[in-house]
Amino acid sequence: MPSEKLDLQIKNNECMGESRGNYNMWYQYLIAQILDKSSLIALSQYHAFDLTYDLGLLLINGYLDYQIREGLKIVSEVMFFALESYQLDDTKE
Repeated sequence: MPSEKLDLQIKNNECMGESRGNYNMWYQYLIAQILDKSSLIALSQYHAFDLTYDLGLLLINGYLDYQIREGLKIVSEVMFFALESYQLDDTKE
């Protein structure tokens, strides 16, 4: 029985971070072709007012798709989302 080779080709990878005063932001976006008819997309975002210990927003999202035929794909998606709100004067609600 022949084994199927896993071929991972990264199509696009973008990463950005910035900091202004007490506000910090970071995100990363990745698209990878796993097999001929399957691809993986992953996105992570982080926004905070006080770097690591004071969370403003955290989003991790990823999905895997498989093309059954032309124009028809099935998709499996996973998402984690955490949000802590702030008032206009930068205090927590």
